[in-house]
Amino acid sequence: MGNISVAMIFIPLFTFLIMLGAVYLALRSLIRFAIKEYRKKEE
Repeated sequence: MGNISVAMIFIPLFTFLIMLGAVYLALRSLIRFAIKEYRKKEE
């Protein structure tokens, strides 16, 4: 019974962390791309 409650807590938390990591990576690459484009315009 104890294992089930632990899984109920950890599975959503783990899923949330994976989603957060994916969003972070996407944002980071997007920002990097935006900076490159901005520097091109500045020149």
